[in-house]
Amino acid sequence: MSEILESLSDPALIQAAETNCQTGTDYLGRIFAGMFYREPEATWFVIESTGFNRVVRTSFTRDTPESDVDRTLKQIAKSTGGGPMTWYIGPSLRSASLEACLQANGWSKDEDLPSMVLDLHAVKIPAKSPVGLTIKQAEDEEIFRQHMDTMIAGFEFPEPMARYLSGIDFGDRFLHDPDVYYYTGYVQGKPAAISILSLDAGIAGLYNIATIPSMRRQGLATAMTLAALHQARDRGYHIAVLQASEMGIPVYRRLGFQDHFTFASYNLHGGAEQ
Repeated sequence: MSEILESLSDPALIQAAETNCQTGTDYLGRIFAGMFYREPEATWFVIESTGFNRVVRTSFTRDTPESDVDRTLKQIAKSTGGGPMTWYIGPSLRSASLEACLQANGWSKDEDLPSMVLDLHAVKIPAKSPVGLTIKQAEDEEIFRQHMDTMIAGFEFPEPMARYLSGIDFGDRFLHDPDVYYYTGYVQGKPAAISILSLDAGIAGLYNIATIPSMRRQGLATAMTLAALHQARDRGYHIAVLQASEMGIPVYRRLGFQDHFTFASYNLHGGAEQ
């Protein structure tokens, strides 16, 4: 277990946030039954029927020879069979030479994804909470299945991805990790929102905060975020991190989250197999 970080000013926080995100991406790939490639230079997964492919982590540094980076990027591209790939690159790795190597191999920058941080002892609790909301932690296969179905609806996955996830038999294999919590919010008994908490690298990472379209703007995302934050604080953690979508940024700022840094999202588009 990593030492729990206590201060937002800790210089180790950037690396911890990057590591937590990598762990979260790895976990998501396993939930989605991706085909993993775990090489010394990099880890990534491919889900061929959906195009949901992600680089999880690399062993690169800013001093890694471009020839080594180039070789790994070609290996990643080959594994997709000409399909897409996405890589979220944190500040510890970004450099002009890496960007040039990515561009030379057919990758392009898509967007900057904000990473936000929060002191768990300075959470701003809203005055009102959603009426009729019940939040359950997934402790059995039925609730986990409902969690996943709500994820599909909440993120409005395209039909190939939705069909693929709906066909997976998850069983109970993701219910026994003591550092990962899956929350599902129910309104009038129907699943409406989700969140995930991952305790890793000495901090609390929040992921997959989503609400089904028909139930948005009712405070459900805020409530699902708070459920994870309270659990993290109860576990003795001091700092929470998350990567925020444009829709989510105002929600998180109202809770006290601050901008920390950005991940650069790079995409390898279909047909770029080397």
